Amino acid sequence: IRETITELVSGELSPVVYPYLFHCVQEELGRIYQTNQHHLDVTESNTVFVDQVVSILQRIMEGKTEGAFENLGHVKVDQLLLLLVRYVNSLALVEKSLTIKIKLCGLLQAVMVNSRELSFHNEIQFRNSLVEYLTQWVSGELCIADYCTHEDNLRSDLDLCAMKAVGTVLSALPLQPRDIIGDMIEEKGKLFLKHFTTFMNMVHSMNGIEVEKMGQLRKHTVFRHVS
Repeated sequence: IRETITELVSGELSPVVYPYLFHCVQEELGRIYQTNQHHLDVTESNTVFVDQVVSILQRIMEGKTEGAFENLGHVKVDQLLLLLVRYVNSLALVEKSLTIKIKLCGLLQAVMVNSRELSFHNEIQFRNSLVEYLTQWVSGELCIADYCTHEDNLRSDLDLCAMKAVGTVLSALPLQPRDIIGDMIEEKGKLFLKHFTTFMNMVHSMNGIEVEKMGQLRKHTVFRHVS
């Protein structure tokens, strides 16, 4: 039923109504954050709501037609999306949350592809914040196919989706430090080094996994032939 409703809302909803949809979603997300001022109000119902919102927005962003976002000119999408990211980031790492994160990576990629047609309060800060969250979602954990659980496979899928999303978010991203304390050039250098180090660590982690996988696969193959 939820999947059917999601399809109907995202596929049949007129673009004229998009601003109202975004406004209602942001209001509801604001309520989730305001319920408990010290801790995010993570509940089953709130998680289901966030999951459905991510699915609907992803379908809207990926299935847009010409002129579909004209009515979103005054809607600042970065605040809404950061609320979604922060909520999903707070979830325990289980199959449900991994699935939501994978979908959210797809949504963020679609938003970046359509960014010229969307409005942001501060797109550069938004994208820098996304990089910080998305890089945390790359686990870099090793799993051999014959011994992988469904959750292990989801983690691998999330690694790939998060890496793709990071690449899309970083594309042509100007260096704009959030809190400038000293010299601007020096602060930009620090930000570049931070992004570069994060990216290289991710690449090194993934390369290490591939090497270890090959070694373990060889051992597994030899063991099977011997036995």
